[in-house]
Amino acid sequence: RRKKDQELRTNRDIQRLKEAHSSTEQTLKEQITKLENIRTSLEREINSLKSTISTQKLNHDETLQEEKIRIKNEEEKKQQELEDRIRALTSSKDEVESRYNQQLIAYREVQQKINFQSVEIESFKRQIESIQMTIHDKDTEILETRETTKKDYEKKLRSIQKDIDMNDELKDRIKQLENELK
Repeated sequence: RRKKDQELRTNRDIQRLKEAHSSTEQTLKEQITKLENIRTSLEREINSLKSTISTQKLNHDETLQEEKIRIKNEEEKKQQELEDRIRALTSSKDEVESRYNQQLIAYREVQQKINFQSVEIESFKRQIESIQMTIHDKDTEILETRETTKKDYEKKLRSIQKDIDMNDELKDRIKQLENELK
């Protein structure tokens, strides 16, 4: 009987061990399944994150490339605008210098003409002064000649008048003599 009890106990122990093992195995299987599900979920999440990161990187690369192109285009445009501005300013500067040089030449020509005309004016002034002096001398000479001529005429007139008076006297004398002779 002891042996039977022993067997029975052993069987019960074995049964308990089997149940405990079965329960542990079940728990472990559940934990493994749960962990596998977590792992699968994490793998999916990792893949999703990888995909998102990849897409974001691609988008970022595209955006970066677009931004680089935009900045490059803007820089080229600015460079072109600056070059155009420099060309325009250089052209304007050349034009202004050219006009300045032309005006300087024109000014010098006018200055030369003014100097030449000043010399001519001075020459004309001297000529006018000379002519005025000549006219004054001529006026003086004419006045002197007029006076002399006037005096000469007056002298001649007196002489003629004297002759006329003498002639009249002679006529009277002749008449008187004629009367006496009758």
